Amino acid sequence: MKRYFHLIAAFILLNQFVIAQSFNVFVEPDSINGLPGLQSFAFAESQGKWILIGGRTDGLHRRQPPFSFLSSGNNTNIYVVDPINKQLWLAPLTTLSASLQEQLQSTNMNFDSKDGKLFLVGGYGYSATALDHITFPYVTVLTVDSVIDAIISGQPFAQFIHQGYDTIAAVTGGHLASIGNRFYLVCGHRFDGRYNPMN
Repeated sequence: MKRYFHLIAAFILLNQFVIAQSFNVFVEPDSINGLPGLQSFAFAESQGKWILIGGRTDGLHRRQPPFSFLSSGNNTNIYVVDPINKQLWLAPLTTLSASLQEQLQSTNMNFDSKDGKLFLVGGYGYSATALDHITFPYVTVLTVDSVIDAIISGQPFAQFIHQGYDTIAAVTGGHLASIGNRFYLVCGHRFDGRYNPMN
C-alpha cells in the first residue's frame, strides 16, 4: 500500500510541475500567390512539394437545398505547391475522363498516401453524368511523383491515374488509413441527392 501511495504522490507532484510550466505557441500566416482557399480536399507530399486535389473553393457549404454544393464551388484543378520556394503549378481536370473529372473535384474524399501513391475513395458532389449530386463509387490511385512532375513540366498526366468502380467505395467524409498491406475505411456516409438537412 505504501508503494502505491508514493506512486500517487509522485504523479501528483509531476502533474503540478507540468501544469506550472508555461509556453507560447506562435502561428505565422504565409501565402502563395494564386493558391485558392480550399476546404475538404485530398493531399499528398513528395519531393518537398504538395499535391492538392478536390474540395471546395467557396468555403464551408451552405445548407439550403438550392445553394448547397453548387458545382461552381468545386475545385476543378490539381494544384502542386512548393511551400519553401512559394511556387504554384496547376492543371485543369478537363483532360481526364468524365468519371475522373467528377470524382477528383468532389469534396470530402477519403484518402491516404502509401508507397508513392495517393489513394482516393468516394467523395460527394455534382455528377453531370448522373444529373444529380452523388457519393462517387470509385477508388482512384495516383502515382504522386509522376503526376507532380508532369504538372510542373506541363505534360499530360492521365496515364499516372487509375480508377476502379465499386459501389462499396461510395463513401464520403470518412477516414482512410493503411496498416500493413490493408486499407481501412472508417466512418463516413453515403448521400445521394442534393444535400438537405431536412431530408
